[in-house]
Amino acid sequence: MRRRAPPIPKVTAPASSPPSKALAKAPALGACTSAASSVELCTCLVDHVDAWGTPHDVSKPVECTPRDHDEHGGVFEVRRTGEGVRGGAALVFAAKHGDLWSAVSAIDSAEAIDPEVQPKASNALAIVEFAVHPLGASTMYWIATREETQEKSVGEADRSGSARGSVCVSGATDTCFDAVVLAAWNYSFPAFNSDGKCTVSSIETYQATLSPSELRVELTGGKPDAGARATYSLDLAATAPTPPSAGSASPDGEVPFGKSDECVAIVTKIKACQADAAFARALDEGGDAVLGAKLRKQIGEWPKPFPTCETYFAMAFSHVGFLKDPDVLIEDHVLDSCEMLGTAIRKAGGLPGGSSENTSAPSRGPLDGAESGELGPGQRPRSCVIVPGCTGS
Repeated sequence: MRRRAPPIPKVTAPASSPPSKALAKAPALGACTSAASSVELCTCLVDHVDAWGTPHDVSKPVECTPRDHDEHGGVFEVRRTGEGVRGGAALVFAAKHGDLWSAVSAIDSAEAIDPEVQPKASNALAIVEFAVHPLGASTMYWIATREETQEKSVGEADRSGSARGSVCVSGATDTCFDAVVLAAWNYSFPAFNSDGKCTVSSIETYQATLSPSELRVELTGGKPDAGARATYSLDLAATAPTPPSAGSASPDGEVPFGKSDECVAIVTKIKACQADAAFARALDEGGDAVLGAKLRKQIGEWPKPFPTCETYFAMAFSHVGFLKDPDVLIEDHVLDSCEMLGTAIRKAGGLPGGSSENTSAPSRGPLDGAESGELGPGQRPRSCVIVPGCTGS
């Protein structure tokens, strides 16, 4: 049976601001925790595949291969083996703490193909992007995957597939969220024609923008209502140590700026003053107006300060600004006007922003055919996927 594409997320018209709804957590794998090495984790996934693999059409005999990973987590591929077996594979995210690996959730899978029913069918499952983003004491992963089935008939080949994006977190509590659809397609083309011409039955493409607090998915093609979007909030409360309340003090009695009420108030005021002319003049006085305009434009892309401002201090910006020494912003009357706030920010080092400096994080780059915009403060990769290998007809 041909694999059905995952359901397309329900999107709302762009005319109104879409309400944010919580993105559900992916089912826990329920097996293979605290393995002493990646090899031991693979052995466990293979030995216990009957316990976790059935929903993903993966059963013995199987083999396991570590795929993309870093020092805090990675993806393992478990694939059916044996004569005549086609497909039947799952990608499992696992978190790493010290030397110990623990399987968290299966993030994508490809159904097995019965060669007696579909003698000329094949499918493929692959990781097309693996991006790592430090987030305080935790690590957030953006993992894009693609599954496609091809079936040949008399003189023609049919392809159907989908691309999905998953957010996983390795931290105090390891978790993955349900995957969102990045693309879905169904098309056919002459099997012996190499010019790439094809007949598209259906295609939908989406762009995903990830911040530490939410995932925005926007329809970019395939339907008349291009631009419609859905917004999902990411509940990270269970994936990181519970922070003190904004007003709680550290053992020495001092509240860290990143956990303080003042930080939330300052970030909220900055967002409100983004388009204020007096704010801009105060920020740019005696400085680089071009850079200032660029950093002010990026304010609109900042995430909400959740549950405190600590999010901002977990990010590495090319222009650090007042994040280097934010305490100088805690002055009387600094929030009385946008002009006074702009002056205080300039004295403290300016606005933070620019592209992230986390260039050492593993990444497979943009998805095939993707367009990647410049990352602003708090943003994570923006990816859209188009149908591979098809030029249209």
